[in-house]
Amino acid sequence: TYCPRGTEIPNLCPLGWASVNDSLVRDTLEASCTPCPAGMYGNHPFRMYCQTCDPGYVCLTAATDPRPENRTAQRGYPCPKGHYCPAGVTSEIPCPVGTYGDTLRESDMAQGCRLCAPNSFTDIGASTKCLPCGPSAWSGHGEETCHCYGQHRSFQKTDKSCICAPGYYYIAENRKESDTDSVRDCQQSILQRCAVGEVRLANGTCSADSIGACASTCGVLGGELDTNTGLCQCKNLTNVDQVCGKDCRQKELKFCYNPTTDNIEIHDPVENSVVRVPASKITAGKPTCINSDCCPFRLTSILSGGIARGRYNVRRAE
Repeated sequence: TYCPRGTEIPNLCPLGWASVNDSLVRDTLEASCTPCPAGMYGNHPFRMYCQTCDPGYVCLTAATDPRPENRTAQRGYPCPKGHYCPAGVTSEIPCPVGTYGDTLRESDMAQGCRLCAPNSFTDIGASTKCLPCGPSAWSGHGEETCHCYGQHRSFQKTDKSCICAPGYYYIAENRKESDTDSVRDCQQSILQRCAVGEVRLANGTCSADSIGACASTCGVLGGELDTNTGLCQCKNLTNVDQVCGKDCRQKELKFCYNPTTDNIEIHDPVENSVVRVPASKITAGKPTCINSDCCPFRLTSILSGGIARGRYNVRRAE
């Protein structure tokens, strides 16, 4: 309790707080009471002490109930799906990769985080469901990826396809279909030997013009070919800080795709607002997102010659 000047009856410390155990003059709330730390709650009739919150719940600072259901009123919340919360935790603990949690108020990892079933996977923590491997791949219990049936194929988590791994190809009806989903084995690519003075590009072809080879990639400014990787290092690229510095990037709009609602979400950190637009209205194809959360993405502009440039500080009117 505490007694401001002129008080006839001692004031109780607020719910979620406890009395400070010392002999100082108890005339103010701050000097006499302290908020219960995160992971604990305070509702003792005389505010004598704080207690550990129950398993399956997260108590924030100054929580008022061992099983809070409301962040504002009770300063806490039930353990969310995809997580588990032992007694006294200050924040929820995500289920590990290869597992999922589809129920609230779980307190133990062994019970709250279930292994993905065979032929499914999840490669992110805090998953609420596992994703199917698709017809060309398989998995065992609790895996974070799937394995292709065909040899030398690589599993693609975005669309669940199995395409030929780099350096391998597959021929179907006299056509190379290295990027086509299949259970058939892929064969190793045998590249021609480059002549003296030629360099090998990233696509495996040989070129005698290392400068001209970068014209299509870098545009009129050109670039230099890295002979070790076969990739072009474009000249005169603009540093992102010249366009939009750190403060600018913190205030700019954030974009993400929510697979649960099939919406594009536009978050405005300045106005603390969110606008949701059906993805079908602004995308040419079907976006993919390998988890149940909102997958972030950036805007780019495609210039003449196929050059892609990042967009920063997009105006809200756009």
